[in-house]
Amino acid sequence: MSNPGPTLDCGNLSILDWNLNSVPVNDFQKISHLIAFNAVYKMDIICLSETFLNIGFSSKDENMRIPGITLTRKNHPSNINRGVVSVYQKTGLPIRILDVVFLQVYVIFELFINDNFCNFVSLYRSPSQTHDQLRIVKDLELNLEYVFNNNPFF
Repeated sequence: MSNPGPTLDCGNLSILDWNLNSVPVNDFQKISHLIAFNAVYKMDIICLSETFLNIGFSSKDENMRIPGITLTRKNHPSNINRGVVSVYQKTGLPIRILDVVFLQVYVIFELFINDNFCNFVSLYRSPSQTHDQLRIVKDLELNLEYVFNNNPFF
């Protein structure tokens, strides 16, 4: 694995997390709002949950395009729309999306900040899940353990 890029000065890192509760609603109007918000605040990373996009929807769709930003998506393992997590990252940002091997209702990504590697997680957990269904926490622990054990940079 190669280094994700140059060191980022963390003093200006900006991250937005938004539960959209459906991107396609009203002809993708929420993406228009996100584009306008980003034009003013110039976010480095934008994490979106509950996008209501399934595996049949292309990440390269023009409706999802934000100028100067790259999109990464993780579909729900059962291909249902509710749990999809998406991460936009500013083009050129020293970020690497990490592979996960267990339940994928989240995106784990790594940034090289001030000469250190930092991991971030964007995830979605349905509020209707029962205690018995909270496998997401155990899967996240297993994925983080996998990342730490298999990441040559730590």
